[in-house]
Amino acid sequence: MKIGIDASRAFLKKRTGIEEYSYQVIKNLREKLKDAEVVLYIRPGEINSGINNFKIPKNWKIKKIRWVRFWTQIGLSLEMLLHPVDVLFIPAHTVPLIHPSQVGVGKLLKFFYGKDREFKTVVTIHGLEYEFLPEAYSFWERFYMRLIIRKSCRSAENIISVSFNTKNDLIELYKIPENKIEVIYEGCSFYENQVKNKIVNHTANEDVLEKYQLKNVKYLLFLGRI
Repeated sequence: MKIGIDASRAFLKKRTGIEEYSYQVIKNLREKLKDAEVVLYIRPGEINSGINNFKIPKNWKIKKIRWVRFWTQIGLSLEMLLHPVDVLFIPAHTVPLIHPSQVGVGKLLKFFYGKDREFKTVVTIHGLEYEFLPEAYSFWERFYMRLIIRKSCRSAENIISVSFNTKNDLIELYKIPENKIEVIYEGCSFYENQVKNKIVNHTANEDVLEKYQLKNVKYLLFLGRI
């Protein structure tokens, strides 16, 4: 089996939520899929400069798709048409126009590469926050996210949802069949060296606790867009 992974966001120098998720999933799959044939697709240029220090198993390879504009929809689509994989994994909600699970594409690939091969696309959906808090997004962001995520969910063979709440949102808002969605929680990565080198100013910390009346209560700190 040949597995392709969209790694275009995974090796940025400064990773935020989805980029960190992509990196950690790929990092942890190295051990679980060390004997499998895996292709990591990346963009050209400095955007993936972090890939230089990333060690991969001998059966893995890194493929740079040299397409600048519309990298996913054109560059990755052409790659899937010319060099298809059995399973394409998209960690960041944007499935290319041409992919293994696309209606008609799978049949075409089977015609050329053998009827016994199964071609599938798996995509991770991290949330539909733009539907519930539209004021946090621009009009074009909302339009793009609705279009892309709805299309990605309908055309993918399987969907990874990061929570049961997101799964329910996909079912209720986008009418995605429940049997397509698997809930797999996101993990938590720790960077011990970075934490040790950034000692918290305890005086400032006490002031914050006092300001929000948190000194004598348990609380949860969440960092994110919403």
